[in-house]
Amino acid sequence: MSVLLTEDAEGVTAARLERTEAFSRAALVVEEGEDLDDAVDEMFGTYWVDGETFGFHTAAEAPAYVNRRTAYRKQVQAQAEVERLTKEVERLRGQVTRWRDEAAQWRKSAVEFRREIGTLRRQVSALRGQVSALHRARGLRGIARGLGRPFTFKKT
Repeated sequence: MSVLLTEDAEGVTAARLERTEAFSRAALVVEEGEDLDDAVDEMFGTYWVDGETFGFHTAAEAPAYVNRRTAYRKQVQAQAEVERLTKEVERLRGQVTRWRDEAAQWRKSAVEFRREIGTLRRQVSALRGQVSALHRARGLRGIARGLGRPFTFKKT
């Protein structure tokens, strides 16, 4: 089986997977001057497949070789990173919960302040009415009449 890696102007780059039985038998029957590859092709056949389909890469595209120790070290680092990020997520979730609680308190305070502002506006309106009524009344006797209780003035 031949695996096609690249094909360009320089030629074909292929990886060849050989069946040792086929080459051993072909070596026994090949005549002098005959190509061994042609004999294998004639006796057993050869197949061409696309390298990308089966995960083959050229040397330039291939990932770097990682030995067991390096792979284990990377796995341990990845697990440590996952644990660190999990703790960070939990911390942030707690912070979000605190912020939501605080926002609920702010909303509650805002409602209370709106009610208080409404009450204060009504009081201000009533006081303005009283002040305008007092301005319309003339003199101290008019002011006294606006108070709603008997009020007497003594001349000194």
